[in-house]
Amino acid sequence: MSPFEFTITLISIVIALGIARILGGYADLIQHRKQTEHSRLFLIWFSFLLLTHVGWWFSLWGSSRDEVFNLSQFIILLQVPCFLFIATRLLISSEGEFHKITERYQTLRVPFLLAFSVAFLPGPMLRGFNTGDWSIALYLSTVGLLILAGTLSPNMRLQYGVASIAGLV
Repeated sequence: MSPFEFTITLISIVIALGIARILGGYADLIQHRKQTEHSRLFLIWFSFLLLTHVGWWFSLWGSSRDEVFNLSQFIILLQVPCFLFIATRLLISSEGEFHKITERYQTLRVPFLLAFSVAFLPGPMLRGFNTGDWSIALYLSTVGLLILAGTLSPNMRLQYGVASIAGLV
């Protein structure tokens, strides 16, 4: 077993837990569609979370060429899915609370967006320092800073704009 195969196993488990939570949330949305208050902003972030989980998992293939993994590289790689999972857990409510999506989002907007933005900021930057490849780090940092902008402003129009732009970038 290569070092990549060994480390990707734990990272894949964390990513799979986040994806399972998101897919369960989609099932809850379908199941409770009549009683659920649909928030477009919630749905944008919800879908962006799923794409980010899948995108991050695919991006790990670039690390498959590394023959040696040290603890710091592993922590850099693991912190992204961990913060993605935390953001997913904050955004997606338990089954009994699903009818209060808009209320929940307003209450947990700042912690959710902070956790989500942290997934895009330190890990990719540290990976840029380690590999010398800054193209991905600059791209992901831009997305992280956009998400952070949504955290700082209670303005709903700005939040819609940030969510839409971050999802498109």
